[in-house]
Amino acid sequence: METMIHSRIGFDRLQALKQRLEKRETCTFMEYAAWIGRSSIIGSMMEGGINPCLRGSLRGNTATNGACNKELLDIGTEALKKFLLAVPLSLSTHVVQRVVDMRVLEPVQRSVCAICDKESSPDDLLCYGTPCFHLFCETCFWKDLLARIFLPSTTKVVICPVCSIQESPSCSMTRSDPQTCCKESLDLYLSLPSGSKDIQTAKKGKGKIRDDTYASESWSIAVAPSLGYTQAVRRDKFFTHVERGSFHFVKGCIDRGIDLNLRNEYGQTALFISAWYGYLEIVQLLLQSGADPSVACNAGITPWQVAKRCNHQQIRDLLAECSCGSFTFHEEVFPKPLSFELLTLIDTTVDHPGAGSFFIDRAIDNTVADKLVELWQMLPVVESLTKKAMGKPCSVRSYFCDSLGWISNLLADALNQTLEDKEICVFPHMRYLCYRDKGICLARHVDLNRQHPCQNIRSTHSFLLYLFDCDEGGETTLLQDLSRDEIALTSVKPRKSRLLCFPHACPHKGEETVDLPKLLIRGEVSIV
Repeated sequence: METMIHSRIGFDRLQALKQRLEKRETCTFMEYAAWIGRSSIIGSMMEGGINPCLRGSLRGNTATNGACNKELLDIGTEALKKFLLAVPLSLSTHVVQRVVDMRVLEPVQRSVCAICDKESSPDDLLCYGTPCFHLFCETCFWKDLLARIFLPSTTKVVICPVCSIQESPSCSMTRSDPQTCCKESLDLYLSLPSGSKDIQTAKKGKGKIRDDTYASESWSIAVAPSLGYTQAVRRDKFFTHVERGSFHFVKGCIDRGIDLNLRNEYGQTALFISAWYGYLEIVQLLLQSGADPSVACNAGITPWQVAKRCNHQQIRDLLAECSCGSFTFHEEVFPKPLSFELLTLIDTTVDHPGAGSFFIDRAIDNTVADKLVELWQMLPVVESLTKKAMGKPCSVRSYFCDSLGWISNLLADALNQTLEDKEICVFPHMRYLCYRDKGICLARHVDLNRQHPCQNIRSTHSFLLYLFDCDEGGETTLLQDLSRDEIALTSVKPRKSRLLCFPHACPHKGEETVDLPKLLIRGEVSIV
């Protein structure tokens, strides 16, 4: 047995394992995996929900009998949640491995934590090791680590919480001239595979991760494998991490190659999204790395405008020299409708997923509808040549994000005045759908809900805001179910300034177009 273990983990690790087992009364499986250097097993155990603060007991120390205090276990639960949600597995694995290595192996004369200055059991103590050899309780260590692990200044994650010994930050392209950094990052990004043959070659080059490289001690190393090895994946990962405010992942993309001025379907750059969401550290990082603050979204809104609208004063000051952009509709004063006409389509008492569906006539003034048409004419068109519905081409789409709250506030006002005792939140991401040809229809389906980009709210209803009248064809039909029978409950004709709302789960379809064009805005709203 010893020969087999020797062949697997090596002589030095085998001798260290013997010493640890001699001094331990009990040990956990996670501790044993750390002692034999099986980082992949540690990661798998954390993914399985094992608390990283569980620990064995020292031989001869029967006071605690290996039981962890409740506070430490609660901290371990919190750490596990954060690790699984926002920390690369290789980094969290390294943290656990270092904690296990720091656990003292024998009783000490004065077991006092150097941080909280409280007497601690040897089973609760950690020793940082060289060069300071400070003693501190495991509870204080985890509190310190969780307080700073996501800070932009954090490079090496496991440091001594007493003297804060940390390696100096490694040289990074974000420290060079912004224009140089931007060009270097772009060159690295363009060198990534983009064609199908290049992607297949990149996949073949990826081998199995060995245990000795499974754990990473710093953010810069840990994030690298999760950033993608092709241009398309890197682009998607970049925007995802920007939207989540994951500083170290965004920095990893910049260091390993990205086009800093890439735009999503709404024409928003990473700098725009960060300014909108209020991520000051990421805005600073992007500007230092050469991101262009003058790039506006599809509607002509600049990062400075959205930072001003959202009262992000520090970000606004950083972008002070940026132009205001061409979007000015939100500054105009429009007349409000004199009255709203609400019609319930499916009664709220009916046992149907579309219960409570309704439409509001004159939800906005016709001058606002005309301005929305004017805005649509400014937006780039996204035509899908491959997407078909029942063998016929679909609508032509244009994407508009109401980050300044112009149309969202107008629609919310109409909904608040017609729906009693309801909390309304109109989501900013909207799509223009234009039907330019006769005979276009939309097959039966249900919609999915969405997460609000700036609030912890999920949408409940879809809305359609019609911008033109269609006397014949183009109706939106609410169905009994998604069966082939397509039993219609009601149909709604497109009427200028009409707002149709129905629950996401309501089956519906679009009838064939006859009168043209059929133009509407599609979006989501929360009505609770």
